[in-house]
Amino acid sequence: MGGALRDKKTMVNMVALIVIILFSILMMFLFFFTDTSMVVSGSMNPLLQHGDRCLSLRLSFGEAWTSGLPFPLKRKDVVIISDSKYGAKLFKRVIGLPGETLELKGNQVLIDGRILEEPYALVDKNYNPRVFQIPMGKVMVLGDNRSHSRDSREFGLVDIHHINGKVLLRFYPIDRLRFFSLF
Repeated sequence: MGGALRDKKTMVNMVALIVIILFSILMMFLFFFTDTSMVVSGSMNPLLQHGDRCLSLRLSFGEAWTSGLPFPLKRKDVVIISDSKYGAKLFKRVIGLPGETLELKGNQVLIDGRILEEPYALVDKNYNPRVFQIPMGKVMVLGDNRSHSRDSREFGLVDIHHINGKVLLRFYPIDRLRFFSLF
């Protein structure tokens, strides 16, 4: 009987140790590789609204990203960029990637001549016609609420070194909890 009790205690201690180790790894990941930010504008409505809080994966782009390594962002990712003019963090959607030709025409975005389907975008007026050649090391970002967004149409293409993170999770308000694609 004593041996069975000792085995049960050992098992409980092992499970507790595993839980503590996993919790510690999670906390280290959150501390070193993620950041939390609050949305301070309506430029990403309805996806992200003023006052929403998000968890993002910190990104740091060294020279390797401009020299042929696989690009860590994909079209339609929601990213956070630094706005040095106003000292704020801007939430925007990646629309154009390095090496692409992006055209704003009517109320549509064309990538290399093909219409980009954007069911998330609120577009209530036509764009000023423009063409962007996106060089290596840059991306084009737009807000989903196009009529109320300061984005690449105003401040130009974004250097990847100015991207602070990729949004992983909207955690507040809790009734609007949403996970975003990591890959």
